[in-house]
Amino acid sequence: VDGETWVVDLSDTAALEDLRLEGDVLVNNAGVQRVAPIHEYDPADFRLIHRLMLESPFLLVRAALPHMYARDYGKIVNNASQLAHLGSPGLSHYTAAKAGIISFTRSLSREIGARNVNANCVAPGATQTPILAGVPDAHLGAAYPNPVDPPSGCTFHPRCPKAMDRCKWEAPAPLPTPEGQVECSFAMAAKSAPASI
Repeated sequence: VDGETWVVDLSDTAALEDLRLEGDVLVNNAGVQRVAPIHEYDPADFRLIHRLMLESPFLLVRAALPHMYARDYGKIVNNASQLAHLGSPGLSHYTAAKAGIISFTRSLSREIGARNVNANCVAPGATQTPILAGVPDAHLGAAYPNPVDPPSGCTFHPRCPKAMDRCKWEAPAPLPTPEGQVECSFAMAAKSAPASI
């Protein structure tokens, strides 16, 4: 892939308002994590997460569309989370921002599709990345339930890391498959993941 990279502070949304981007592909994937009960949550952190994960993607899309329209081609990918659909204690601010990006992408795709530009949103499950390293252990259990024992009838995906002491991808309420079995969110995500991006 031919391109260039640069370091920017996407939480400084005022600096993005006059930005113009010239590219055929835009991926909005920036994020941070803060975990706390609502009554203890810092309003400044709430605003930061919404600036970074909802407002800045809007401004970046806005900056990229004129070039995409001029070329009659463009691809936009926004990153959300399964938690936008499930909800999670201690992460109401995060789930609200991710639900917002899903809704934004739905409307965006309807608006820009006729111009040969498409927008998609991916909503992965919990993934062991550095963003979780900053989440206090006391909150991980509430934010990402880790049951020791799988639900009755669980059908683990062959790549499921069940060999670990605890299953870190278990959904709070596993969904039954058409065959009546129960699958963890790791198996469901693996089935729905594209072969390549």
